[in-house]
Amino acid sequence: MIKRKPKEGTPAWDKSLRGNARFVQETIRSVADRAAAGEPGAADLLARWLAEHPEHRADIKALDDLTTKAVEAWVELAGGGHPVAEQAARDEAAALRAELLPPDAGLLDRVLAGAVVVAHLSHAHAALAAAAGTDLPGVRDARDRRLSSAQKRLLAAAKGLRTVAAKKHQGARTPQLRLFADTGTAGPG
Repeated sequence: MIKRKPKEGTPAWDKSLRGNARFVQETIRSVADRAAAGEPGAADLLARWLAEHPEHRADIKALDDLTTKAVEAWVELAGGGHPVAEQAARDEAAALRAELLPPDAGLLDRVLAGAVVVAHLSHAHAALAAAAGTDLPGVRDARDRRLSSAQKRLLAAAKGLRTVAAKKHQGARTPQLRLFADTGTAGPG
């Protein structure tokens, strides 16, 4: 028996489209655009489509986590509008993040590593601005203060990541359980 294509516009035809990867991708993109434009109900519809097809979640930039958005904004600033410099900053940020994340990284690890990456890019941008030089003392002082603040944020982010990693490492060891304290006596009495 030859299986025929469902007739266009029928429920069977609609169901068959959900198996078409290109149709799913374009539908999710279209619904995401409608949700971004503020169309009522589009955000709920997008959530349902993404629940059925979570592999397309990465295609929707608006769903990126805040750290990803912050990194991208700092990459653009650090690159100064030069695509090659932006790509170098993006690659450096990705390498730093990969180095900081343990293989079993949880949400807290990802947030803290992201904070270090963002602080690093912020520091790099402030260092570039401070290095630009100027004859105006007020501008020079403001750039130096900004660089100093960026250095402090980078240090604090790295310290926070290191502190949490150390605490997790300490927590991995099971302390020796002592049921009875050694009192030096040989028994009751």
